[in-house]
Amino acid sequence: MIDTVVLLLDKQDYIISKPHRFNPSAEGLMFKPYYPKSNQGYFKSINNPKKKEIQKHGYLPRLTLIARNNKDKFLLQLRIEFSAPKMLYGNNFDELCNDDIDQLITVLKSKLRIMGIATSYDRLRVARVSAIHYSKNIILDQHVSCSFVLNELRKVDLNKTLDLSSTDYRNSGHVLRYHTNSYEIVFYDKLKDLERSRISEKRSIESDNSIQLDLFNKVERKGRNEILRFEIRLNLRSLKKILNKLSIENSYKFEDLFDLAISKNILYHFLESILESWTPINKPDDLPENMYLEILNKSGLKPNKILHLMGALYIINSIGYRGLRDIMGSYSERTWYRLKSELDKVELKNNFNLMILTDILQKIDKFELTKIEGLY
Repeated sequence: MIDTVVLLLDKQDYIISKPHRFNPSAEGLMFKPYYPKSNQGYFKSINNPKKKEIQKHGYLPRLTLIARNNKDKFLLQLRIEFSAPKMLYGNNFDELCNDDIDQLITVLKSKLRIMGIATSYDRLRVARVSAIHYSKNIILDQHVSCSFVLNELRKVDLNKTLDLSSTDYRNSGHVLRYHTNSYEIVFYDKLKDLERSRISEKRSIESDNSIQLDLFNKVERKGRNEILRFEIRLNLRSLKKILNKLSIENSYKFEDLFDLAISKNILYHFLESILESWTPINKPDDLPENMYLEILNKSGLKPNKILHLMGALYIINSIGYRGLRDIMGSYSERTWYRLKSELDKVELKNNFNLMILTDILQKIDKFELTKIEGLY
């Protein structure tokens, strides 16, 4: 479904009852069209929940007032950022369905009042979305680990289909994140991330994990299926682009984007693109002579060229396409793409790994909601 969402309310859509909760205080912004000068052309005032408030009231949203002058008109916009499942259930292992929107908005409205913001149910329901994270908790089969899946996915050469700015593979291999200029694709080991939060929330990929640290213990999880988290994090520009591409009506109201079908279609589209770019090469423990003979039989290449390709394939198996590209950083783009073209012709299949990754795509296609009661 969705996890994090950012809603925007215009000045007429809300009332600030506790301006001093904001830092700097929002009092001056409320009563006169004035804000301090800034180099960015706008001024921000932050209202984030304190630890004691979360302990008392449970999960609370993060608020930002953004003030700017636009053609001699003073604009004061409220940015509301929250995790929808954490708002409703206190965790994001439980996934939401379309019918949850009424209760979610009711809870959000009451939490905003705690933070000094009064608004209506109807205004929240049709609020504009400026960012949204569509997500899925994927329960892996018992013989499959998150580390195995993440290691295979990091071999993908996504530059074929996506305009990547960087790839982040960190936290001892428990997180894989693809960056572009307007969105992120994130995979991570959900339970490992929770464990890292117990040490420090700065070590985890996910924020606000403190409210769900006590959901499981190591004894309960021992021998159980692992949970792969898959997220597509979209800003407004990338949201518009993907909705157009998938022929989904371009409505940016919260009530329209809070939809299982949209979530499924977007997640399926990106995962399918990733798997199409995945190069299923032989396992690193395959005997070199077997790989040599397979390339020879398929290509008829000379020994020095076969050994050249074998070296590249073993590096890809170890650190992925992007790792190989980094190693070859001093060489020209022409040299890189010539090697890529030669590797594409080899096509050494690893059907077992392909079957596991395809099974994950099928789980997205089924899109069965995960509920914490059914996990452990």
